[in-house]
Amino acid sequence: MSKEEEHEAIFSWHDAWYLTYGIVMFLILSIGFVGNALTVLILRRPEHARKALTPLMINLSIGSLIIIVLGYPVVMTLLLTGGQVGEDDPTCR
Repeated sequence: MSKEEEHEAIFSWHDAWYLTYGIVMFLILSIGFVGNALTVLILRRPEHARKALTPLMINLSIGSLIIIVLGYPVVMTLLLTGGQVGEDDPTCR
């Protein structure tokens, strides 16, 4: 059995666990993206500018947006495609 055939045998979108994981993570990331984007937009309004915690909350929201946009899709793709990162893989170092 070739490596591609083995991969096809392991991963199938029709498997309930993969489909459930994909849907749940999509919903969580979508809600997180919208919530953090709205937080940044609302906290940039003038009435929030003088509060001491506003810059910290904006910083947290922007950090979360970066993780949502750049971090989670990579991990989800790796998990849903059945890929594995080995010890000799340069991305591990």
